[in-house]
Amino acid sequence: KILDLGGNITTHGDWCDSKNWKDIFFNPPIKNKGDGIAPTKVCPQCDYAMHTRCVSCPECGHIFEKKPDPIEVVMQDFVLATQKINIKKIIEDTKMNKEYRSMYLIAEKVAYNAFDNNKELNEEKFNFILQEYFLLIADWYKEKTKKMKKSDVLFAKNILIDKLKLKYKQWNP
Repeated sequence: KILDLGGNITTHGDWCDSKNWKDIFFNPPIKNKGDGIAPTKVCPQCDYAMHTRCVSCPECGHIFEKKPDPIEVVMQDFVLATQKINIKKIIEDTKMNKEYRSMYLIAEKVAYNAFDNNKELNEEKFNFILQEYFLLIADWYKEKTKKMKKSDVLFAKNILIDKLKLKYKQWNP
């Protein structure tokens, strides 16, 4: 007997159902916004539970101070410079080149911005840079009307690592 108190059978199917694991791995189901449990926080004055995005308590009016992420503060200039990268223009300028040339240029600009705004690179900064870079790469795929595959993610990451190695001589990921 199987007790399914969480309703997993309706979500994932029966345990004995055959599954195409290759398809599930390479094309994971897209979760819709609103699926799952909303994150909450509790007011320190009145113990009212609310969504974490609330800046003030709807019950007593307590105002929550936003604590900036320390890495975001350090990398703020990098983020501003990276947001100015025009994906459409790079694609347009490289339309006569091989398809992925524009992706290399994006990685080059990101690496340049990272080095220009931060002379030292550690794992935390690299992960932050990578996150910003993937936002640009997602825009690149959107402009190219292509679907990003898992192999493309690794390919894009390796391009960025190569470009960062050129800027940060002592850095070894």
